[in-house]
Amino acid sequence: MNELSHLIPARHSIRQQGIDEQAEALVAQILPDEHIDPFRLYPSAQVGPVVLSVPHGGWQYPKSLVTTDNLERCISLADTGTAELGTMLSGGNFSVLIASCSRAACDLNRPKQALDGLLCAGADTFVPIAFKSYVAAGYGVIPRLSADKLPLYERILYKVHWQKILDLWHTPYHQKLTDLLRLAHAHNEHVFLIDLHSMPDNAERPLRTKLFPLASRRLPDFVFGNLHGATLTHKAARRIDRVMSQTEFSWHWNTPYAGGYITRHYGLTTKEDGLMPPTEVLQIEVNRRLYKPQINNQQNANIMAIKHVIEKIVTALTDQ
Repeated sequence: MNELSHLIPARHSIRQQGIDEQAEALVAQILPDEHIDPFRLYPSAQVGPVVLSVPHGGWQYPKSLVTTDNLERCISLADTGTAELGTMLSGGNFSVLIASCSRAACDLNRPKQALDGLLCAGADTFVPIAFKSYVAAGYGVIPRLSADKLPLYERILYKVHWQKILDLWHTPYHQKLTDLLRLAHAHNEHVFLIDLHSMPDNAERPLRTKLFPLASRRLPDFVFGNLHGATLTHKAARRIDRVMSQTEFSWHWNTPYAGGYITRHYGLTTKEDGLMPPTEVLQIEVNRRLYKPQINNQQNANIMAIKHVIEKIVTALTDQ
């Protein structure tokens, strides 16, 4: 089973009050497809300018795809710890949207069109250029491979199945996220979307870039993504740098994670596209070495420090 448990409240949508008492530890679960909700929503008491999205924290695995034989491979794709952090961050002045369905079944940080023809029979949709390489590598909207590049599933998915996956989990999540952003825009002049992820640490990974010296082989504690300045203003980025400079954490911008579909879709679309006014989007990648294996202990000092940093970032972004 998963090395970490998931701390998820029992109710589908609650206003956070005493989250420590309401949360219960849950491990990865295999459930009938129809029993898996697309998300858990934790609304804020007031409509603020920030929405927090947690698309890869899902801990529930659909029976139509997952058995005890391939569960471990499916778990390998999860952004470990993000559902827990999202839950801990709820109850403040921003809404938190956490995916319930596992990333292995439906990757919400990919567009619907990013279908892998080697897995999804009859997938003749156009794959956006920005996501062709992900699909080719086996990590489309319905992933074909595990984190170790092992096949997740032993059979091809026919259209009735992969379309059902998109209808059950992808469409509702993004519709709710769009609704939350529209509501935020109706009450605030500037709106920010924070997309929360976690990254595996790799002490041997050399990042050959002028911005990240080769001498520092380990990934930093945080990587912030704004598509190299396209989805978050320099002013906002400087505010985040000031917050981080007052911590003991290391951080970097855009390398190796600049932002995925959520960052691109909500950060680059305009009002003319018929969606909503411009939203500033920040992707946050948290290094898992900061909290493994104590994520199931909400009182752990390291976990609380991460929570407080994200809260300070929210405050810095909204401090006009």
